[in-house]
Amino acid sequence: MYIRISCLAFIAVVLISSCGKTKKLVDLGPAPVRTDSVLIQSLEDRNVDFDWYASRAGAKIKSPQENVSGTVYLRMKKDSMIWMVFRKFKAEASRILIRPDSFFIIYRLEQKYEKGSIAELEQAFNIDFDFSLAQQLLIGNSIVPDPGTITTTQEENRYRLEGTLEIMNLVYYINGYDLTLEQLSYTDDQERTATAEYSDYKIMEGKGNIPYLRNYTLPVDDGQAQFKLDFKEISFEKPKRTTFDIPDHYEEIN
Repeated sequence: MYIRISCLAFIAVVLISSCGKTKKLVDLGPAPVRTDSVLIQSLEDRNVDFDWYASRAGAKIKSPQENVSGTVYLRMKKDSMIWMVFRKFKAEASRILIRPDSFFIIYRLEQKYEKGSIAELEQAFNIDFDFSLAQQLLIGNSIVPDPGTITTTQEENRYRLEGTLEIMNLVYYINGYDLTLEQLSYTDDQERTATAEYSDYKIMEGKGNIPYLRNYTLPVDDGQAQFKLDFKEISFEKPKRTTFDIPDHYEEIN
């Protein structure tokens, strides 16, 4: 598979994980004592339902191969499609469409494209892909570990919650004052670890606290990739255009 690092970083975010971080609160004294059930409930309470999702964010991607900045447009229809456009210097650089059974990527600057099945994507990245879960992670919802595997400890003014879900080992860091999610580390059965942080939370009516700044650190073949999203617009339940037309003269990458 071809898949440039900028597209790979986005796909990795889709496939791997989501997490959160809030601005530090100072001079508030010791954090309240929280029970396991309260901490678990805080993860469940931050999850939001949606039919349509659309956002625009400034993006910075840094990896051993490239260091680029631009704007990402992300749109999703629940259980149907994930659509993304990456623009740099006001020109479209790439466009991605992921459906439950297939994916397509257009590289505008190279005038090339590639496509394949989700099974091929799973083989290339050596992962199991769950489309519905990917959509939940992209909007910032939490993956709650199996209750019987969860352990919690207090570390100064935040709580560490660790547990497993199938092949995933999940470590959450939850703010002890307001129970907002600060950080998640995810490790799969091949010891690949991804982390992410959220900040700049804003209240959206009917959806709760939504983080507008997100930082991901992701494993790639020869090191790590960092993917930062600074959201400028986020909306739910407002359908947006999601065109995806491949020009006839573009070359397919096999």
